[in-house]
Amino acid sequence: MDERDDRVQKVIARLQTAVDKVPGVDLFLQPTQDLTIDTQVSRTQYQFTLQATSLDALSTWVPQLMEKLQQLPQLSDVSSDWQDKGLVAYVNVDRDSASRLGISMADVDNALYNAFGQRLISTIYTQANQYRVVLEHNTENTPGLAALDTIRLTSSDGGVVPLSSIAKIEQRFAPLSINHLDQFPVTTISFNVPDNYSLGDAVQAIMDTEKTLNLPVDITTQFQGSTLAFQSALGSTVWLIVAAVVAMYIVLAFCTRALFTRSPFSRRYPPQGLAHCWRC
Repeated sequence: MDERDDRVQKVIARLQTAVDKVPGVDLFLQPTQDLTIDTQVSRTQYQFTLQATSLDALSTWVPQLMEKLQQLPQLSDVSSDWQDKGLVAYVNVDRDSASRLGISMADVDNALYNAFGQRLISTIYTQANQYRVVLEHNTENTPGLAALDTIRLTSSDGGVVPLSSIAKIEQRFAPLSINHLDQFPVTTISFNVPDNYSLGDAVQAIMDTEKTLNLPVDITTQFQGSTLAFQSALGSTVWLIVAAVVAMYIVLAFCTRALFTRSPFSRRYPPQGLAHCWRC
């Protein structure tokens, strides 16, 4: 440590510049703090959250806000924990066709659970241990959505009905994980501040960008961690200044009264009276 001349921020910038040359890799580094007030761990130092009543609202507005924030010179290394590129298979059942064959939605649920839900069907007991017997579909030969084509159901007359004949399989994107704050879905946007800007500049730039986007009323934004503490400190600065001015006038009032109050002490010893005022 005593042989290092560069600051930690310069070391981080040098490492990130080297990793940027590797395609498909993003490196996020931040110095370790001995004392921190952050309640969550993010990729970069400062946090800003978007909270909504639905996932559709987040999937619509998070990419737009991210695009705007990444263009701001007051911010650097802007990232988000919103990852909505996971794959989900939606099984849309034609209820009319299923009812004509005597197949209920419970039958469809049981067939899918038997294939992919790892249903516990038995327990093997030994002298020392017990082993669970799990029923599941062999997906080695039919990986992905092709495994759904092999699912079979039983009709009311005992016939075998393929799932694909009464249902349409659709593949969509979905979030890999969903974070919550106060029971509502939330995503965290984290950022760093360049050396030639202050945290106040970054906070003001984010607030201005939020106003230009005209976010709907069901989306709320809030700073978190050290950024929230910084914003709260700015809100109380005015009251601190007012309290300091009031205290200054109170002290001056006492000093003025001590200077001009007529007393035998002040008449006989004016220099001592001035000294007494100075001590006030």
